[in-house]
Amino acid sequence: MPGNIDAVNITINGISQAFSTIGFQPEGIPPNNINRLVNELIDFSNSIFANVVTDKVTFSNFQTSGNFPEYYSISEIVFDQAAASVPEPLSLGGIAVAGAMGLWMKRKRKASSTV
Repeated sequence: MPGNIDAVNITINGISQAFSTIGFQPEGIPPNNINRLVNELIDFSNSIFANVVTDKVTFSNFQTSGNFPEYYSISEIVFDQAAASVPEPLSLGGIAVAGAMGLWMKRKRKASSTV
């Protein structure tokens, strides 16, 4: 049932928080025949997850209402803001090795040109 989820618990990195959903109608689509909003939004901006970087999000404990409270549907989950790129430790090691090799090559050239 579109628009039937009122609240849900979200867990990220082992930390859970309960969220109430905000119903909305997609732009350009009139209200449906039962006059309900057909999409839900969960806003993380003022939550403990506002700046958390993760690759796993768990949704649980769905709270629903309406004529069929036991039914709900999820067709798409979108995260609007991309996380900032953070170099992986292996990448940092590769950069350090490449830098050391560059310095070694520079010293080698300098030493051979002075001979």
